[in-house]
Amino acid sequence: MSSSHTPPRLDKRILKSKHAIEQAFIDLLKEEDYSKITITKITEHAGVNRGTFYKHYTYKEDILKEVRQSVLDQFTNILETIYIHLSILELRHQPLDTALFAFVYENRDFFHLALHSIGFLDFQNQFCNSIKQLLLEQYFSRVTLPEKTKNVLCGYISYGFLGILVEWDKTDYQTSVEDVTETTRQVLICDFVELKKQSMKNLDTSEEDKNN
Repeated sequence: MSSSHTPPRLDKRILKSKHAIEQAFIDLLKEEDYSKITITKITEHAGVNRGTFYKHYTYKEDILKEVRQSVLDQFTNILETIYIHLSILELRHQPLDTALFAFVYENRDFFHLALHSIGFLDFQNQFCNSIKQLLLEQYFSRVTLPEKTKNVLCGYISYGFLGILVEWDKTDYQTSVEDVTETTRQVLICDFVELKKQSMKNLDTSEEDKNN
């Protein structure tokens, strides 16, 4: 076999061992406190040696940071590419794409830990801040409202979204992806219809000020 095929095989092995370490870490978090998890426990659970672990990570905290950032990046990417450009009219007359909540469901073990494990204490704020920033930059930049109001509304929507995940987690994700998606659409309709009214009111006020 030619040597040109060696790098792809090596890459797959590296990715496989890294995934095994990450999954072992998440599995252990389900069973015990973050503070009690050691590198030895992780490697034993993953079926790899310490040398393999240190090829990828230095500390267990590195796994936590990487897993959190990876999930957050994927989540915000779906949010940005599929949902952020929807108009109020589209929200009212067509179903939301289920991709976002399908992603949450596929990673429900992670999200359950993110909502309950001490190792993820700052993830919820990071999660909400990422959504808030995306809303401010991609959606609310087109809305005529005072900056202070935009900030409050974005925070409200971001933490409201987290609240939906918390409630879904309480059901052990028994509610279908489709039902959770539709519930979210209904919430967004209420929020954005009121937002539209306020935005139009501000525009009218602005025009009156100009005329005066």
